[in-house]
Amino acid sequence: MNNGETVPRSWLVYSVKSDKIFCFCCKLFETNESPFRSGTSTWEGLSKKLKDHETGTSHQKCYRQWMQLKEGINNDSSIDKQEMQLFLKERQFWRDVLECLIDIIKFLSERNLAFRGSEEVLGSPHNGNFLGLFELLAKRDPVLNELQKRIEKRQTHDHYLSNKIQNELIQLIAKEVEKENLKKLMISKYYAIILDCTPDVSNQEQLTVILRFVECDTGNEVTIKEAFFGYL
Repeated sequence: MNNGETVPRSWLVYSVKSDKIFCFCCKLFETNESPFRSGTSTWEGLSKKLKDHETGTSHQKCYRQWMQLKEGINNDSSIDKQEMQLFLKERQFWRDVLECLIDIIKFLSERNLAFRGSEEVLGSPHNGNFLGLFELLAKRDPVLNELQKRIEKRQTHDHYLSNKIQNELIQLIAKEVEKENLKKLMISKYYAIILDCTPDVSNQEQLTVILRFVECDTGNEVTIKEAFFGYL
């Protein structure tokens, strides 16, 4: 004030960079242009301008919206906060789904079991080991149970159960296994690379690459490991 009196205004902010003052709540919620929304550096008669702006209906409306938003954030009840919580919950759900499906793929791969059946429909007795295991685990696992319900109610079309996704996950897992075997090979003092030709179903020769290396654990126990690396 002109007389030196200090008037607290929580909505008034100053930008050092632009050397302007702004009305914070109007900056957030006002749709029409105004000096305090875009910022002003006209200091002459500022005390009266601030008072006029503060008592204006537009500012008071924006101020109420600001206070409601602030209260909602503090109470975790704002729409943005709720949407973010829903987003994080949904993201975690799909991460859990992928972890379960990867476990199924690892289980079948370790035992050299076929994935697909003659049908790719949930509930069919001929849908193969992958979908069959999914249905079995969905009876006990809440994450897979929720996914099965969404599929049956047609609430989602992206369910990661198709043979295309199965193949993609198998390839990703195979690359990680390959990296791990190469890492062990590089730190092994003794290793060998074994090449062997095997005909496929079309009688074409496939050159098989096998890694054979000595692995030592922390207890100094020595183990000879063999790992399939791929075809050339």
